[in-house]
Amino acid sequence: MGFDVEGLDEFKNAMMELVEIKFPEELEREIYNLANRMLAKVKKRTPVGVYKDGHNGGDLRRNWQIGNLVKEGNGYYIEVFNILDYASHVEYGHRTRLGKTSHPDTYKKRGTISFVLGKHMLKISVEELNKELPGYLSNWLDNVIKEHGL
Repeated sequence: MGFDVEGLDEFKNAMMELVEIKFPEELEREIYNLANRMLAKVKKRTPVGVYKDGHNGGDLRRNWQIGNLVKEGNGYYIEVFNILDYASHVEYGHRTRLGKTSHPDTYKKRGTISFVLGKHMLKISVEELNKELPGYLSNWLDNVIKEHGL
């Protein structure tokens, strides 16, 4: 059984604005913590190539990075990105040249392969973090309020 309290969301928003004004370093630190959570999620989902000679790749997984924090308007912006040029091909999928692939067992067995499906490691990670974000930020804001006696 639940109940609604009028104005609670407005109170939380007002407290968030107060934290942004009085404790900007803590807010920035928490944004970096969230970016690191995103980085961990996307790295975990990034595939690692296994080659015929027995060695493992991992360049794609190792090259995920976090950009600089930017304040833009009323919000903050931080990028999680990969510097490798083929990262978007793995994320979204890609056509294959002449239907050739280094992993024929992974794909359909009916002749040529014209498209490799994307892994969507970043998209899935963003969606997962977005679901966790309201509760996570609410807990963080509660801790800041208690810590500073607001």
